[in-house]
Amino acid sequence: MADYLLHVVDVAFLGRKQIDSLKSDFRFVAEFFRQLRLGHDYRKPDECPDHPEAVMRLLSVVLDDERFNYAAEYFRKLGGRHTMCEYIDRLEARGEEKGVKKGEERLGKLIEILINADHMEEVMIAIRNPSDRKRLYSEYGITG
Repeated sequence: MADYLLHVVDVAFLGRKQIDSLKSDFRFVAEFFRQLRLGHDYRKPDECPDHPEAVMRLLSVVLDDERFNYAAEYFRKLGGRHTMCEYIDRLEARGEEKGVKKGEERLGKLIEILINADHMEEVMIAIRNPSDRKRLYSEYGITG
């Protein structure tokens, strides 16, 4: 039986200088985990990994998050050299679309309830004032 010396490193605790000294795409992974540990939103890197698809697949496995597999597939279909920023922008746009749709559905439901209750003044309040709209959502039990 052979004995091996093994050094274990908690990547999330690497310092800025240590991450900057990394030459492979692993620096993107290390920076991602560092920012996650610090509770920061992920800041888009200025540079592009040489293998963004591989970086995304690694993050998918480590974080057990299928969105990164979606990213890997996106990069594979695009072909060529692309930044992770492009994918992050795409995810943000997708999230914004979902948020807008959800918000529209929620407001539509509130307006329908108010019209059926013949509360036209509250319809106008809901349309014009976000804080009153929030109160009305709560008052009428509209979640989401």
